[in-house]
Amino acid sequence: MPSALFLYTSSHHGNTRKLVEFVASSLGARAVDLLRSAPPPFGDEELIVLASGVYFQTLSKPLLACIQSNAFAGRRVAILYTCGLPLCDYAKEAAGLLQRQGAIYLGSHGCRGFDSFGPLRYIGGIAKGRPNEADLRSALSFVSGLLRDASHPG
Repeated sequence: MPSALFLYTSSHHGNTRKLVEFVASSLGARAVDLLRSAPPPFGDEELIVLASGVYFQTLSKPLLACIQSNAFAGRRVAILYTCGLPLCDYAKEAAGLLQRQGAIYLGSHGCRGFDSFGPLRYIGGIAKGRPNEADLRSALSFVSGLLRDASHPG
């Protein structure tokens, strides 16, 4: 199966880290926490997966900065995200940045994650227990499908 590289940020409750660790380990892929390490030089990965939680209806600033400061032109890229409420495609801004760079943007996959930011802390948060097993398997299915497509183009 083709290889993947996961670049992610995860803070607060670790929702995105949980998602990335599950998917990356299931696929034998490398995962880099952008809050702890700089992005590695890109190798021959068939797919780069960018992942983040949602903050004020967009992906994290460090992940957006990573997109702006790295060359994704010609690379197959997808986005995973976790959010308290699935109101829209929160990857839209990042997708636009990638497409303007000439990346081959393959889409996004979002799932719920425990959220206790701001006033939500007063009610104990929302989406407790998320991402759950079904969320993790759904994200794995999304990324696995992209990798299958890479090994059987056209």
